[in-house]
Amino acid sequence: MCYVLANLVCFVQIMTNVLITGGSGLIGRLLTTMLQEQGYRVGWFSRQAAATDSVRVFHWQPAAGQLDDAALEWADSLIHLAGETVAQRWTKSARQRILHSRLQSTRLLADRLAARGKRLQSVICASAIGYYGHQPQEMLTEESPPGQGFLAEVTTAWEAATNRLASAADHLAKVRIGVVLTTAGGALPRMIAPVKWGLGAPLGTGRQWMSWITIDDLCRLFVFILQKGLTGVYNGVAPTAV
Repeated sequence: MCYVLANLVCFVQIMTNVLITGGSGLIGRLLTTMLQEQGYRVGWFSRQAAATDSVRVFHWQPAAGQLDDAALEWADSLIHLAGETVAQRWTKSARQRILHSRLQSTRLLADRLAARGKRLQSVICASAIGYYGHQPQEMLTEESPPGQGFLAEVTTAWEAATNRLASAADHLAKVRIGVVLTTAGGALPRMIAPVKWGLGAPLGTGRQWMSWITIDDLCRLFVFILQKGLTGVYNGVAPTAV
């Protein structure tokens, strides 16, 4: 009887609500599955996705400063992945979208949480290793300073906006994500295609470093940070770059 009650208490504790922005994306979908397998209830902030039997969807339009406040009341923890893809030509308008999509959504979340006096257990925000810029001769850690270049500027501003969420959470973590590898999309299929056609070759001098991570390991990292209630900055990359 005690064993049954202990397990019931554990199950009730673990059945908390996790709200994901960007949940309908490549990373968000796998992360949703992993969280559900661990007993979490998952909801998405989405501009377009329809609700499913297993995911509750709340609508938002960060560019217009709009979100469904019911989502914030529902959520116990938040994982913030949303942002315009960087895998496109960096025209002037694209650069603006890449930056503004991250700042607008993050500031909107911080403002609305503050306005409602809502406090979350954990907030985990995506960032990127672009924070470090191009420093091929340096061993970079979470304590390394930001580098130079467009992505460094974007991630530095993004993380500064993320810091505003600290007052709304018991734990705030940032994950600086490397090149995410999966056959389902993203960078890997683009790298594989020329190899299959016999056209594969090193890029540039062939001495450029790439810090990578599989999508499964990245999602496991998010789950681990959530479960352990970790705080701080984490590089979401494999131990060895290529």
